[in-house]
Amino acid sequence: MIFNIQLLLGWMLYLQSPMVAYFFKEIPKSIKLREVRFFGLEHVTMMSISIVWMNICSFQIKKYIDSKKGFSFLWKRYIWICLFILASIPWSFSPLTSRPNWR
Repeated sequence: MIFNIQLLLGWMLYLQSPMVAYFFKEIPKSIKLREVRFFGLEHVTMMSISIVWMNICSFQIKKYIDSKKGFSFLWKRYIWICLFILASIPWSFSPLTSRPNWR
């Protein structure tokens, strides 16, 4: 549930971001700029896919509740989901972004 709330808050901030507004205003030019493309397209896409994937896996696990396979089923998928989320966070050391942690 926390991830779903975070997704909604993230989409609200995404739609109000001036960088995203610039991305959609100048799409051909923005695709070539790494930082603008990351925040305008890649970050929101990967985060949304991760949360949707997490919800799908949570619903699928209900089939395996009483079996030994359930834990390994969910564990393997959540590891991949966490890797997707960690890969799309705008870290300060990432080559995809050149933004400070605090402004």
